[in-house]
Amino acid sequence: EGAVLALFADSFSAPFSLQRLTAEGESGLGIAVGEWYGPAGICAALARASAAVRARSPKLAAAAIALSRVPVASEVVLHVAMDGVVITTEVEAACASDGEWRPLLLLLPLRLGLSSFHPPYARPLSRLLKLRYCAGMLGGRPRRSFFFAGVHGEGETASAFYYDPHTAQPALGTDGGVAGARWPLSAADVASCHCAGLRKMRLTELDPSLALAFLCPTRADFAKWAVDARAALQHDDGGGGGGGGGALLDIRPLPIRPHSRPHRKPHRRPHRPSGEARAADEARTPPSPRGAEADG
Repeated sequence: EGAVLALFADSFSAPFSLQRLTAEGESGLGIAVGEWYGPAGICAALARASAAVRARSPKLAAAAIALSRVPVASEVVLHVAMDGVVITTEVEAACASDGEWRPLLLLLPLRLGLSSFHPPYARPLSRLLKLRYCAGMLGGRPRRSFFFAGVHGEGETASAFYYDPHTAQPALGTDGGVAGARWPLSAADVASCHCAGLRKMRLTELDPSLALAFLCPTRADFAKWAVDARAALQHDDGGGGGGGGGALLDIRPLPIRPHSRPHRKPHRRPHRPSGEARAADEARTPPSPRGAEADG
């Protein structure tokens, strides 16, 4: 457990430290240090930091592997599916780029409403949180972010169980490097990283911006996740899971290609940023008091 925490040490050398994530956000997403990070923004920063461990900095990868001795630093593929669309062929290509499947951590940033959570999304969301491959959810209330570990019930009456990790205490591993004198951590240091109690709130009280996480160690696990997730998204009346709010998530083998219209002038539509551009946009847009995204 201490080895996993070392990946998040308060040092620029740690792969997923606050310093590393804000650097990735500034250089790759255009989010300045100190600006707002919503769920989509932090997911994009995590993906960039994960890729850096394997590709951009061999020295960083070696340090992470030596400290962690777990696959998350060098072997797990962190894939972010933006705009509520999971392209299965893209995921499979990323996880099996060298012919051998690497464990997948799938992050799904979603916005389930405008200024508040749209209640019809509660049923499919509660079902997704119950899947065996679910690794939790990032979200919360305006200006407050939590980690959600599970859910009880289904639909609008369902309650989500969460931890609030925001406890001020001395930083760990601040001696100037990941491999400093304070590593490995003592039992007391590890214990200080645990939350004291589990809390709960109704799903309908959530801020509409959130991010789901799923861990699929094998190719068969990912295939089973896709089957189970599609089943979870089916509404009781046979709809797409939104109950009037549209499909919560779209899982498809290939991206939708726009139809060519050579004899018609294309209709101009308002620009809708997607992917990393949307992650940067949400950072620059100050949240309203009632409709703010949860902190990342």
